[in-house]
This record gives sequence, C-alpha cells and structure tokens, in this order.
Amino acid sequence: MHQSDHEAWNAKNYPGTRQLCADCGEPTGRCEDDSIYADDDREIGPLCEKCRELRINPMKVIFLDVDGVLSSGGAEGLCGTRLDLFAKVIREAPARVVLSSLWRHPHCTEQRMLLQRELRRRGVELHSKTPIGPKGRANEIRAWLAQQEPGSIADFVVLDDDPSEELAGLKDHLVICTSHDGLTEDIARQLIARLNRT
Repeated sequence: MHQSDHEAWNAKNYPGTRQLCADCGEPTGRCEDDSIYADDDREIGPLCEKCRELRINPMKVIFLDVDGVLSSGGAEGLCGTRLDLFAKVIREAPARVVLSSLWRHPHCTEQRMLLQRELRRRGVELHSKTPIGPKGRANEIRAWLAQQEPGSIADFVVLDDDPSEELAGLKDHLVICTSHDGLTEDIARQLIARLNRT
C-alpha cells in the first residue's frame, strides 16, 4: 500500500489519529504504528519526513546579497558569469540559498522573479529569505537563524559586498566580494572550501 493510500485508509478508519511533528507542529501524515522518530528509543518524535531529514542532514546555508555579488549594476544587471559561478558553488558544496539582499523587499518583486528564473535555469532554488526588519542585515540573518529548528543548521556563510561594521558581528561567517568584481573564481573556491569543511 502506498503512503497516500495508507493515509486515506487511516483517515477513514481511524479519524483523529494523525500525529503532529514534534519539531514543526505540522501533520506527519502517519499514524502511531508507522511514526518516524529521530532516535531508536522513540523519545524524539514523532517527526515529519522533512524534519527527520534535517535532523539527519543539517543544512548548510548561504545568505545571499545580490547587488555587487551577482549583479553588476541594478535590476537589469545580473551577470551570467557570476550566476554560473554561484551555481557551481551550489553543485560542489550543496547549500540552501537564503536571500538577504534588498531584492527580497516587496518593491523588488520583478528583480526577485528575474533572479529566481536565472538561478532556476542553472539548477539553483531560493530556499527562503530573511525577514525584513528595522535593525539591519545582520539582525535579519540572526532572526532567520533563530526561527529554524535547533540543530537544523550545520553551517552558514554570508556572501555580501558590504564589509560594514554592521556585518562585523558575523565575521566568522562572512565572505566579502568587491562591488566592482562581484563573485569571482577565487571567492567561489573560498565558498566551496568553507562549506565543505563541515
């Protein structure tokens, strides 16, 4: 019996037995007999498949700025060479891409859609974006990290062209490009090495 058939059978014959994930609170899609747990003692769970995967393989994250990193000047200036390099980074050091750029703001919807389309053409998906807050990029990155399940992040890097004091608190995770050159082969190698060390 397929999982979807099993769920339908359970819903019909045992209404109300669907369990909620102990990590995210969403339905697990399973009943008690086929629950997923993070440990052999069945103390951590039940879990949905996504949360179990995160516990087994915590994600690596790249917080991505666009202007000066992938863009060579404004909304129309996405640079194909830089996009190709970024896709190479993701292929060689798989990581989730979280947009921390101004391009995540509502007034930049067209730019964000263009970015998503160009990344998707190269096999890269945007996983998420940082929340928009009044206290700057570093605090927005910290807020995003705080929203994640404990233990679900193995490591992260912040890829940006702004070496400001504001990001200095994240210096152990910061990889800086120059606005003029953006993402280069050297910086791509640095990102790959950084993400693959964990």
